[in-house]
Amino acid sequence: MQKIINLTQHAATPDQLGAGVFEPADKAQVSRLLTFEEAPAHEEMSARARALARIARDSGAEAAMVGGAPFFMALLEGWLRMAGVTPVYAFSRRQSVEKSDPTGAVTKTQVFVHAGFVEGAVRLHKEESDQGYAWCYTATVVGTRSYHAAKSEDDPFREIPDFSEV
Repeated sequence: MQKIINLTQHAATPDQLGAGVFEPADKAQVSRLLTFEEAPAHEEMSARARALARIARDSGAEAAMVGGAPFFMALLEGWLRMAGVTPVYAFSRRQSVEKSDPTGAVTKTQVFVHAGFVEGAVRLHKEESDQGYAWCYTATVVGTRSYHAAKSEDDPFREIPDFSEV
């Protein structure tokens, strides 16, 4: 079973714990690193993502269950991958549960049932040159197609992928 550290602000569910998820030693620190009270600068987000990746790596985790501010997830995924930890997102199914009370009134509730994990889409690759190397992000957009942005004089939007097959 894969060791998966919980890098979310929420406690793992019993089903997630049974699937190999464990809580970090300092959950309060993880929550602080994931909480943004104001719009953050890129440098702040990168420092927080790096700190979370270090926590995951030092815990011995093979993967990290992530979740939180969408604007932060790509950076976090990238730093986790550089630390050798696979980012995953919890996947759950909604099940309707109906309960009747003694008066006959029915209450319908949605229960979220853990159904597995989805690996994060951000991938890293190393680009080498005469001056060293750089890590570049690649995100899978459609199926197995990958697109990545690199510094270029060309218009990055010149060739728009055809999504008609979707």
